[in-house]
Amino acid sequence: APVGDSVLFYSSLRFFLFENNQKVATSRISSVPTNQALLPKSKTLNESINQAAFNNANASVSPDGKIMVFTRCLYDEHGKLICSLYESQFLNGMWQDAIKLNGQINPPGKTSTQPCITTNKSEGHLLLFSSNKSGGEGGMDIWWSKRKANGQYESPGNVGKEINSPNDEWSPFYDVELDSLYFSTEKEE
Repeated sequence: APVGDSVLFYSSLRFFLFENNQKVATSRISSVPTNQALLPKSKTLNESINQAAFNNANASVSPDGKIMVFTRCLYDEHGKLICSLYESQFLNGMWQDAIKLNGQINPPGKTSTQPCITTNKSEGHLLLFSSNKSGGEGGMDIWWSKRKANGQYESPGNVGKEINSPNDEWSPFYDVELDSLYFSTEKEE
């Protein structure tokens, strides 16, 4: 997730936890300055973003650089990876403690992941994400929600059959300037 032309946020699976005497790879979100002539060193974000027990990944930063939405994943009691979306705000030069988004975006037992927090200019911030929540076309679908001025997200809507199929759709990215949605699909032609 680039922020202007000065910082790039990314996730990496190069970190490890030790569980049951085994080394387990885990994902963390880091940042790296992109406006330096020399090869810059990346910095892992603090625990307000990277909680130790979770895989933390898929960061998206709003065009104004003030909101980060990202994914935290954890295995449930059946060994199934469940992911949820969290938001952190950039205040006083620091990312604040992340807050899990509401149950309409993160329903229990379902996965919501790969966010894109952007704007449509006139109405404020928009969140696009992939989820297998009920009410979709099948598999992982792309959903959207408006973020109100008070920081609350409206009930998400499915982007519809023109985009979503009975198979999986992933990685939404909305280009404000071109008014275009880019995404990955497993749709069979």
